[in-house]
Amino acid sequence: MKIRALVVLIVGILGLLTAGCDDGSPARLLNVATTSFAPDGRFSPNPIALTPFTNTGCGGGFAFANPFHLIISAGVHDLTLHHVTIHMIDGTNIGGPSITIPQSEFAAQSASLFIHAGTTHDFVVRPDVGCFTTRPRRLLGNAFLLDPFGVMQTIAFDGTVQ
Repeated sequence: MKIRALVVLIVGILGLLTAGCDDGSPARLLNVATTSFAPDGRFSPNPIALTPFTNTGCGGGFAFANPFHLIISAGVHDLTLHHVTIHMIDGTNIGGPSITIPQSEFAAQSASLFIHAGTTHDFVVRPDVGCFTTRPRRLLGNAFLLDPFGVMQTIAFDGTVQ
């Protein structure tokens, strides 16, 4: 029992002594802000432009006039884009109307759905939402991606609408 207590005391003292040797200089600190181990996504531009329509088919409604971009960073594993779901948050309900953009739509416009580990890929989003009468304030989205092991990874992202 005394030996265990002595070992714990010595390890604790050594921990304190070695911690005191760190001068905190930037060269010795680990910087994880420049790289990400997890996949990440964002809309671009943000805020996303929304255009009011005045034609007879849409009346006084709104629609997305221009495509926007979904930029996905893969993190430490290769990923393949499977599909994207976008929720338009307009304040009238909790989840907001949603649309799913299947893999085939991204495959038709991009050379590849594959994102190499440590790289970023830009996907053009052209949501076919028609016209809607309540103006969305935000877009929330989820990108569903497959890793090399066949496990579905989910990235959440959001953007404001102007």
